[in-house]
Amino acid sequence: MSILITGSSGGLGLDLGKIFLKNNHSVVFHSRNDIDIFSKHNISSKTAHQIHCELSDFQDTKKTMHNLFNTSYKPNTVICNAGRSSFEEKSETKLTSWNIAFNDNFYSALNVINACREIRKSLKKEDNSFLNIICISSICGHENIQGAPIQYSVSKSALNNMVKIYSKELIREGIVLNAISPGNMMFPGSLWENKFRTQKEKNLFLNNIPSNKFVESYEIYETINSLLSSNIKNLVGQVIIVDGGQVNSF
Repeated sequence: MSILITGSSGGLGLDLGKIFLKNNHSVVFHSRNDIDIFSKHNISSKTAHQIHCELSDFQDTKKTMHNLFNTSYKPNTVICNAGRSSFEEKSETKLTSWNIAFNDNFYSALNVINACREIRKSLKKEDNSFLNIICISSICGHENIQGAPIQYSVSKSALNNMVKIYSKELIREGIVLNAISPGNMMFPGSLWENKFRTQKEKNLFLNNIPSNKFVESYEIYETINSLLSSNIKNLVGQVIIVDGGQVNSF
């Protein structure tokens, strides 16, 4: 299996990429800037590749994706992981925190999906071949989570609803679109890694999660594998919550 993971220069995307490599998959890492992910994170694998582009720019995304799909490591699975949860307004580009939130958490995924859709139409489709696209969302897109920026929650809610609605059209073209909404995660460089000053503070926070555990990267990896199972043909437009029972909405 060949997998493209957007936003994989750090955080969950980087973690997922490393796990997929360990399980003998080909992985295309993505970064916004032209940085050497492999040198920075000591990744050495013949099945690891890297691209970079600005996903909020559709033309840049389309060009990069077209080039990628014409290589020997073209993906059959795309994980739209790029996003951010904190926003600083940029006066020099007149981008508000809302613009930034939607560019990074919504349009970054939508542009990849639409680029893939164009590519599927232009290339000769193999018999029974499907392209799986999985968006990484958040429980903040399902209900108001205390402390989460409103821009983040609204942009993730938009992502969830896009997946549910757009998937019905894409499946007719051989694209299977789903999403995963992780709860609070713990991994190197995560928001929560250095959040707690004492173990007591951490325990008090975990008491709000029924499982009493943070979500870990391998659990998202296993959820992705479940969505990609060849035995499941009709899992389309779903947003799978992986949060230890934290979310109350139905």
